[in-house]
Amino acid sequence: MDNLFQEIKRNSKVGVKKALEEISSLKDIKNENGETPLQVVIKSGADLEIFILLVQNGADIFEVDEEGVGLIDEAIKKGRLDIVKFLVQEGIDPNTTKRKSGFTPLMAAMAYGDEPITRYLLKECKVDPYVKDSFDKTALDYAKMTGYGELIKLVEER
Repeated sequence: MDNLFQEIKRNSKVGVKKALEEISSLKDIKNENGETPLQVVIKSGADLEIFILLVQNGADIFEVDEEGVGLIDEAIKKGRLDIVKFLVQEGIDPNTTKRKSGFTPLMAAMAYGDEPITRYLLKECKVDPYVKDSFDKTALDYAKMTGYGELIKLVEER
């Protein structure tokens, strides 16, 4: 199991394939920090191919932590548009959130100032920028608070 996490961090598709041969199920596998293999791919910057390989071998793209933070949230935080697109393609709805705070993927993209992900969510996924979280804030409010003028323009152009 530790070998799997090492191979993910090494960004070795061959190594991950070999480590997977020794694992009967990816369900409930976590490293010493409590992270799943998919979380480690995102956090370590490993290739999308490795993420896909893990999903093909049973890793759950719908996993969330105790606060409701999902993989799409983590991918946005790390600026992983490739993973965000894959997750949406595979059934993650970017218009909803499991976070207890109601903080949406678009709010995250705008709060982190990620223009490519914001553009994707607004233009291709048609995410509503006026949904409010439990603090009565919209994605536009987060962009204004953090001062990302280009992102504000993207919403206004919508």
